[in-house]
Amino acid sequence: MPPYRDAAANKAVTKNCTLPKWLRDAGDQAGVNYSLILQNGLKEALGITRPEHRDSVENPH
Repeated sequence: MPPYRDAAANKAVTKNCTLPKWLRDAGDQAGVNYSLILQNGLKEALGITRPEHRDSVENPH
């Protein structure tokens, strides 16, 4: 894939997600990175094994 198209394909986008208040509160208190969890969960659900690019959200572990 040409460099520009590759960069455009990996650009971060905003997607809203609805969850119960109690779950949001628990996640906030635990310092959860919602974006990272959603990305990893979607990759797992879709069977995507492609590694993350360094310019995307990084795993703190």
